[in-house]
Amino acid sequence: MNVSIAQEQILVLILIFVRISAFFVLLPVINFIKLPVVVRILLAVALAVLIKYSLDFPPIFKELNAVYIFKIIIEASIGAMMAFGVLAVFSIFQLAGRILDFQMGLAVASQIDPISKTQSPMIGTLLFYLGSIIFILEGGLHVFVKTLFTSFELIPLNTMEYQLPVEAMISLFGLVFSLAFILAAPVIVTLLLIDIALSFSARFMPQMNIFILSIPVKIYIGFILLAMSVLWMEPILERIYQALFDYWQAALRG
Repeated sequence: MNVSIAQEQILVLILIFVRISAFFVLLPVINFIKLPVVVRILLAVALAVLIKYSLDFPPIFKELNAVYIFKIIIEASIGAMMAFGVLAVFSIFQLAGRILDFQMGLAVASQIDPISKTQSPMIGTLLFYLGSIIFILEGGLHVFVKTLFTSFELIPLNTMEYQLPVEAMISLFGLVFSLAFILAAPVIVTLLLIDIALSFSARFMPQMNIFILSIPVKIYIGFILLAMSVLWMEPILERIYQALFDYWQAALRG
C-alpha cells in the first residue's frame, strides 16, 4: 500500500518512538526515579518528536508492507541493546552489595523491590541508589539523550542488517564481576581479617560464643567501612561509567 508524505512522517515517528521506548522501559535509572507510566510514555513521545525534527531523515517508505514490522523489531532490539549496557553497569552495585550482604551477615535481610516485585539486597540497593544519584548529578540523563541522538546518526532507521554486538556484550558482562569485586574489596578484605581474628579468639577462649559476637561486630564495622569507602570510591565509579560509554561506542559504531 502506497503511503503519502504525512503518513510517512508518522511511520518514521513510530520507529523513533519504538527505539526510545525500548530504551526507557529497561533503563534502571528511570525506574529509580519512579516516574509514572503515563509520564514515561509522554517523555518518550516528546523525545521522539524532538529527534524527528532535529535530525534529517530521508524518505525511506514508499509503501507499507511486512517489511515495516521487521523494522519495528530491529528498532526495539537496538533500544534494548543500548539499555543492556546500563542494566549491566548498574548491576555492578547490586552484585557488590550481594557480596557484602553475605560477608556482613545481612543476606537474610533482603527487601522487596516495588518495581520488579523481587527481593533486593540491602547493601546492593543502597549502593544502587548511591550510584544512580551520582550518575544523575554528573549529567547522566543528558548523556542518555545525547546517546539516543547519536544512535540515529550511526544506525539509521533504514538499517535492515543490524547485528547485535555480541563481543561487546560479553566483554561488558565480564567487567561486571571484576568491577563489583573491586568496589567491595576494601570491606571484604577487612571483614576477612576480622573473621581470622575471631577464629583465633575462639581457639583461645572456647567459652565465648564467637558466632553470636561476630554478627554485630561485622555489621558495625562493615557499615563504618562502607561509609568511609565513599572517600575513595570516585576512581572506581569513573571506571564503571566509562565501561558503559565504551560499550555504547563499540555497539553503535560496530
